[in-house]
Amino acid sequence: MFLRRVVIETEDLHAAKGRQSGLFVSVPGILVLLGVGLVVAAVAGGYALQQVRTKEAARRRAVDVAKRQAELVQQAFTRYLRPGREGLHPSQAQAAEAEGRLGGVTEAQRLHLELVAHHRRREFAESLALADELLAREDVDEAARRDLYVKKAWAQYYLGDLDAAHQTIAAGLEEFPGFDPLAQMQADLLLVQKRYDEAEPVIEALVKRTGSPAALFARGNLLWARGAYQEAARAFRTVLTNGTPPLERGAAQNLALLYAEHLKDPQQAEVYLTVLMGLAPEGAATHATVGRVSLLRGNFERAETFLRRAHRAAPGSLDVVLGLSVLCLRTGREDEAARFLDIARELDPEAETLYHALAARVHGGAPPAPASAPSPDEDADEADTGP
Repeated sequence: MFLRRVVIETEDLHAAKGRQSGLFVSVPGILVLLGVGLVVAAVAGGYALQQVRTKEAARRRAVDVAKRQAELVQQAFTRYLRPGREGLHPSQAQAAEAEGRLGGVTEAQRLHLELVAHHRRREFAESLALADELLAREDVDEAARRDLYVKKAWAQYYLGDLDAAHQTIAAGLEEFPGFDPLAQMQADLLLVQKRYDEAEPVIEALVKRTGSPAALFARGNLLWARGAYQEAARAFRTVLTNGTPPLERGAAQNLALLYAEHLKDPQQAEVYLTVLMGLAPEGAATHATVGRVSLLRGNFERAETFLRRAHRAAPGSLDVVLGLSVLCLRTGREDEAARFLDIARELDPEAETLYHALAARVHGGAPPAPASAPSPDEDADEADTGP
C-alpha cells in the first residue's frame, strides 16, 4: 500500500512538473512568434516605405530630366539661330517636338524645329508650308523670322521655283537689310542661273563686309566662270585653309578640277585629289571629281570606276553623265556614249556644247559627239554594260 502511494505521489509530482514545464515552454514560444511578427511587419513596412521613396525619387528624376531636356532644347534652338551655326539634327527637332508638349518650347518654336527636321530630310514641300505658316504668325521672334526666310527660299529653290526663291530673298532683305545669309543665298542663286553681272556686286559686297569663306567661294566660282582661273584658284585655296568642312570639300574639288582642266598641272590636281579623299573619302561628289580628273588625265580605267560609282549615287548629275559619255566614246563604245549624251540633253539643253568643251580637254582628245542612241525598239537586245 505504501509502495502504491509512493508511486501515485511520484506520478502526481511528475504531472505537476509537466504542467509547470508546459506552461514555461509556451511563454517563450509566444514571444518568439510575436517577435517574428514584428520583424515581418517592420520589413513589410520598410519595403512599402522604400517603394514610396523610390517612386518619389523616380518622379523627381523624371521632372529633372524633363527640365534639363527643355533647357537643352532651348540651348539647341538658340545655337541653331546663331550666325555661323552648324544647324540642328533631326533627332534634336524630334526631341524638341516632344518637349513642346511638356512646355519646354513654345508652339512657334516647336513648329520651327519641325520645319528644320523636314528640311534636313529634304521634305521641301512640308518645310515650305510650315515656313509660310510661321511667317504669318505674330509670336515669331526676329532671329527665327530671318531663318525662316532662308529656309523658305531654299525650299522654293529645291522645288524648282527660282523666281519665287528670289522674291522670298527680296522680301527678307527688305525686312532685314544687310542680312548676310540671305545675301549669300542670293549670290549663289544668281551664279546657278549664270546671271554673273548681277551676282558680282552682291558677291563683292559680301566679301568686303564679311570676308567669309562662303563669300570667297562664290567669288572663286564667279572668277572661274569668267575664265580667270589663277584668281579663282587663289580664292579656293583661301577657302580650303579657312573654311568649314563642306566648303573645304568644295574648294578641294574645284582646285583639283581647275588644275586638271584649265591650269594644266596634273601633279597639283593629284595633290588636291588626295586632300579631297582625306576630307571626304566617300560620296558622289568625291567620286565624280576623281572620275573627271582621271578622265582628263587619260586614266580611263580609274575614271570609269569612279564615274560609275558617282552615277549610281547621283544619276541626275550632268557632269557625271557627260563624263561617262566622253569616256565611252573615247574607249570605243559609241552606242553607250550616245545613250549617256541623250540623258545629258534631257538634263540640260546646252549639254552638247558642254560635251564638246569637255571632250576637247580630255587627254588625247575625243571624237565628235555621237548621234542619238537607237530607240529601244531598234536596240532591244543591247544592254547597258554596267560597272
